[in-house]
Amino acid sequence: GREDLSLFKDALVAAELVDELSDGGPFTIFAPTNEAFQRLGAANLANLLKEEKKVELTNVLVYHSIAGVVMLSDDLLEDGETLEMAQGDETVIKIKFGEIIKINKATIVEADVKATNGVIHLIDGVLLPEEAASEILELHKVIDLCHKPIAKFRGGGSSGMNYR
Repeated sequence: GREDLSLFKDALVAAELVDELSDGGPFTIFAPTNEAFQRLGAANLANLLKEEKKVELTNVLVYHSIAGVVMLSDDLLEDGETLEMAQGDETVIKIKFGEIIKINKATIVEADVKATNGVIHLIDGVLLPEEAASEILELHKVIDLCHKPIAKFRGGGSSGMNYR
């Protein structure tokens, strides 16, 4: 396998989806790169890979796949078109200058990588179904807030308060 997809593979193993994806098909997989998984943050990624989060992880991973083969180079998709993912929710394709560049908010960094039972498109973000996004990203939002700089008081020396 590809080294830049090792975290995706680890997630497939944790969700026990490797055999299903290997034996079935054909599939189109939008595979997040390692960098995409790292953008979730270490705490969120560790949480998602826990045994007790297997249902949520499976939901997230199946949201990255489509039954059948969708070759992006075939030019059959239109800007704003939706794709129904294997888990039931839809994603939106964004096309600029005739090239498919995004699925939802993730940029497609490498398209049409042929696999034995379908095709893989590498993306720079983890696609999150709506119900999983709120649960997974709640912690992420809190972490982001903790890292924002605290606004400094801009009153100068003339706040009108006297500290004696």
